[in-house]
Amino acid sequence: MRKQLAAGIATASLIFGSFVLFSLPATNAASAATLSPWVYDPGAACPGVSSTVSATGALTLSKPCPTPTNASAGAQITGLEGQSTTGLTLSYDVAGYCGAGAPRFNVYLSDGSTVFLGCIYGNDGTGHVSFTAGNTYGGVLFPTGATITGIDIVQDETGTTTLSNISVNGTPVMVSAQTLKDQCKNGGWMTMTDASGNSFKNQGQCVSYFARQK
Repeated sequence: MRKQLAAGIATASLIFGSFVLFSLPATNAASAATLSPWVYDPGAACPGVSSTVSATGALTLSKPCPTPTNASAGAQITGLEGQSTTGLTLSYDVAGYCGAGAPRFNVYLSDGSTVFLGCIYGNDGTGHVSFTAGNTYGGVLFPTGATITGIDIVQDETGTTTLSNISVNGTPVMVSAQTLKDQCKNGGWMTMTDASGNSFKNQGQCVSYFARQK
């Protein structure tokens, strides 16, 4: 996790982790990665800012306060460190807010630069958002031949959005049962559902359900 500033908003602070597996083509060797939702609200200035994942692996990010507020929600993707951007495609399906600056991929490169890939620039008009290295999005080049040091998904503009089918090179990212079990705690079970959309009666039922998942 690192801090990156964009429009005056810092994006960091891990709150819980999960494990994801995906395969990469020959240009990027197969590797394991970690998806870790986080929130950043150092002054508690944005009550309700949140980052959660569902039983089906969808990521919901919410910033219910004015965009200038120094707060954000997101998720960190690790496991791609050292991989080349050549042949790399990042994508998701979006429901809800989709602006020029958020939700976005922050792709951190070994030369110290960050590639900001804003939702609206990769949206094909149907809610499917994708970014492929070698192309330019909103005036930002997503370069090939660069080396990745990390990736974040960031929501630091006012709004709520749900990202599903988050994928790397067309392979969906899988969210672990452990992360979902963690989200059952501290009242989280009250807003969570199982894969069929059924609510839980209590924390124990929520934890037990996800403990049975593989």
